[in-house]
Amino acid sequence: MSATLNSINQSGRRFHARWGFYLSAVGGGIWGMTLARWLFESWPQLLNFFNSWWGVSLLAVGGAVLAVWLHSFFASKPEQAMSAAALPLLLPALSLLSPEINLLRALILLLGSGALFLLFLFFPQLTQPTPKLGRPDAALGIGLALLLLSLYWLTVSPFVGEADPFEFQVNVARLGISHGNGYPLLMLWGKVFELLPLGGAQAWRVNLSAAVAAVGAAVGIFTLARRLGVAPLSAFLSALAFGLAPSVWSRASEIEAYTLNAALITVLLHLGVTLLQPLTINHSSSVTPLYALAFVFGLALTNHLTIAMLTPALAFVGLRWVLAQIKPPNTWRSTLQVLRFAFLAFLFFILGLAIYLYIPLRWPFINDGQLLALQQFIYFLRGGEAAGQLDVFLPFKELQRFEYVWRKVTGEFGWLGFALMALGALTAFFSPSTFLRRVALFLLLAYAGFIYFTLAYNPPEPDFSDFFIAPYVVAAVWLALGTQAILNAQFSKLGHQFTQVVVLSALCLLPLVSIWQTLPRFDYAAAQARYELGQYTLAQPLAEGAAVLADPKRFAVPYYLQNAEGQRRDLDIMVLPDEATYRAELDARIAAGQTVYVARYLPGLFTGYSLRSVGPLVEVSAQPFTTPPVSIQPLAVTLADGIQLIGYSRHHASRFMFYWHAPQTPAQHLVVYVRWRSAEGQVLWQSAGQVPAGGLYPTNAWRAGEYVSDWHEVPLGAELPPGTYTLEVGLFPPFAPTENGWATVAQIEHRWLGNPSVPKPLRANFGGQWLLGYAAPETTLPDSSVSVTLYWLRGAAEQVTVFNETRSLAAWPLGAVAPLTYQLRAPASGSEWALSVSNGQPAACGFLSDVRLACALPSIKLVGQSLPEDAVNFNDELVLRRASLETPTVAPGGEVGVGLEWQALRRMSHSYTVFVHVVGPDGKLYGQKDYWPVEGTRLTLDWQPGEVIVDPYHVPLAADAPAGEYSVHVGLYLLETLERLPVLNAVGQPLDDKVVVGGLRVP
Repeated sequence: MSATLNSINQSGRRFHARWGFYLSAVGGGIWGMTLARWLFESWPQLLNFFNSWWGVSLLAVGGAVLAVWLHSFFASKPEQAMSAAALPLLLPALSLLSPEINLLRALILLLGSGALFLLFLFFPQLTQPTPKLGRPDAALGIGLALLLLSLYWLTVSPFVGEADPFEFQVNVARLGISHGNGYPLLMLWGKVFELLPLGGAQAWRVNLSAAVAAVGAAVGIFTLARRLGVAPLSAFLSALAFGLAPSVWSRASEIEAYTLNAALITVLLHLGVTLLQPLTINHSSSVTPLYALAFVFGLALTNHLTIAMLTPALAFVGLRWVLAQIKPPNTWRSTLQVLRFAFLAFLFFILGLAIYLYIPLRWPFINDGQLLALQQFIYFLRGGEAAGQLDVFLPFKELQRFEYVWRKVTGEFGWLGFALMALGALTAFFSPSTFLRRVALFLLLAYAGFIYFTLAYNPPEPDFSDFFIAPYVVAAVWLALGTQAILNAQFSKLGHQFTQVVVLSALCLLPLVSIWQTLPRFDYAAAQARYELGQYTLAQPLAEGAAVLADPKRFAVPYYLQNAEGQRRDLDIMVLPDEATYRAELDARIAAGQTVYVARYLPGLFTGYSLRSVGPLVEVSAQPFTTPPVSIQPLAVTLADGIQLIGYSRHHASRFMFYWHAPQTPAQHLVVYVRWRSAEGQVLWQSAGQVPAGGLYPTNAWRAGEYVSDWHEVPLGAELPPGTYTLEVGLFPPFAPTENGWATVAQIEHRWLGNPSVPKPLRANFGGQWLLGYAAPETTLPDSSVSVTLYWLRGAAEQVTVFNETRSLAAWPLGAVAPLTYQLRAPASGSEWALSVSNGQPAACGFLSDVRLACALPSIKLVGQSLPEDAVNFNDELVLRRASLETPTVAPGGEVGVGLEWQALRRMSHSYTVFVHVVGPDGKLYGQKDYWPVEGTRLTLDWQPGEVIVDPYHVPLAADAPAGEYSVHVGLYLLETLERLPVLNAVGQPLDDKVVVGGLRVP
């Protein structure tokens, strides 16, 4: 009998060994082939050998041999080794078999699958739950923290943020008080990091505090999952999935309250679980967790008031603990003891809340010695302006909010993650362990509280994804429990190992996918441009002690540089509540003799003041500027209406100041147009036209003899070939530039500044001429004009012929990537438009592809409806198909009904605001509505190309509106800059910035 069992065991081991051998060989081979593709696509010219079957076979065989060798000889205990350990090496097949080139995806899959293979091989015990936390848990916790911190380190913003992050960065620097509840704990937390000797900008150090808090939250999830019986590796991957979830990662890049809130939630969950443990419940001396829970809860309320949504969950924990302490026969005695414990816990809660004393203590220092009134303090304790945005009945009044919340709940971790989370919640509820069932109810109450908040909170912003980070903490714990539930299922030894590895490999995909999808979204080019512009603004020759009336969105960086980095402390930078207050402040300061600059739009300034640009700012003066400018490049050109262009200065590669002189007051309202012309005379770029002096000083308001400096940002596109370009400027009526009337300002030498980023990579070799990528829309309208850009590697050939056009590459240096843009016409019918590229040479169109005559680009889908003839094109991004007046006659005080119908031309990168203005017979505004489309529910960011959006408006008409014929002006603008989208004609030239709808009569 013993011999028979030994024979069976030996036979089983041989089977496992063969299974592991074959799987390692196949997995290692796929891993090696993927590596070959990644090497070729990363350096196609240098490593073209790996685009051959010889090169691919070399790495495939090498990968298979290495995997088999590792599996055979380096398992910690060969007789217990996981025969399915090599299954993760199959994951890179997702990249190997994909028709798209994604170098980051391939690299992440190679590294992640290799790491998981080695973990299964060397540490199979990490897949098994252990009753207590030990050294492996400490190692995994540290590894989790280091991995997340290294990724966060790459993406923490070194620049000034916008909106809340900007406010927090400034207030951390000056220990100020922010909006809402003042965020006293966040201010102190950020200050700790500001004081760390880490180098870098203050903004970067402060932003790092959000990353460290997110790391703390992930480590807290890991340890909590381990305490609930989850295997170390399952807990590690679930916590990693949380830390790299798009919502969490994005908030870990800039200072905000959300990641610190998540870290505090994990602490409270830990303490709640501790109080639910039978050992704690049954020992009245173990009240320390109760005191800690009360203290941390109070402390967390000083960071973000949404932590109050944990109240039902914490009340359940407290009630369970209290009931366990009251025991007969000493009921009264134990009750008195519980009351004493509760009183002490309340004192600890107040101690945590004591951080709120920061607000009255700091208030006098930032408000000229004024003491904080009790009413103001209560205002902060209630959450400030946010208190009125919580409507407990909102979920029952706006049922569409459930759809939005459902998308957020299911979308963050994908359907696989959601299924595992649901399984985790259910298995905990139906666990035979009373403790786990109590924990399940505790977690459900916590999750439900946070989800209810997202349903009942109605902020002015239509998107509030950050509030879902709190429920994602609980979801990550469920994710770990669901994974463990599958791992605990009983199978045969081989089946059990196979299931373990498959489930953990699938779980590993969640953070891996997030890395290659989320990491490219961190683009700080715009933030860097804002930061450089802010530095440039404060470097202007601004008068000592001047006042700057600023817009908060457009002047965030200079305000930060002044308060956080000490630049130009003498300037009085003011952000005021409304237009009337700005105008009153401006009038008072100029009357007092102070120099005033404006950094925002204020209509009608020209009626009482003279204006001129000082960099991006506009100086306002009661006296005309009659002193000629000095230190300029002189010009002597007379343009329209006798206005003279007397010179210019170049402050930056793309920043120019034009100097105008008006011997007499011009009769016409003219705007400034700027354009670049190539050496061949082709117009490469032309501005949409701008009123001089930052859009504030119309030419027909200039005083006779005045000199007007006029600043312009004139971009010279990086996609242009190196060479000499001519800058021209003209004065024309709005939206009516002509070919004549332009003045040559300067000839600028444009140098090659490095290779541009390629939106959609390709690796196509046309007889030695490499096409490295392209840019084209995924969808377009039938019979529409489409821009397609091809990115060519400059080699020996100096020209390329495709799409029946021959273009020169000679201007680019050898090895440079040259972007060439072509205008093509889409078919008038059909569902797809097949595009291909050919230059007459044999083409190898990708990894291991056959030689052919042409390389196909991915087809462009033809979607949507053909545009009506009277459709209005807004900046080639969207069109207004229809604008109808639903109420031709409206009495004063009534509502004007306007029906709009939009159609997206392409995906938009901004959320535009629609304006509908009712203009009276005297040209004044008698009604307006500015809002995101469809009452804020359909942001232009989310529009699909070709999608038609019906967008109705009801605009209140002023009660004092005079009788007469009215018109309705319709358009769009970007809220951050107030810049309107131009209306373009058939050749792409700006015609206007609005659509005028007539036919409205007020009796």
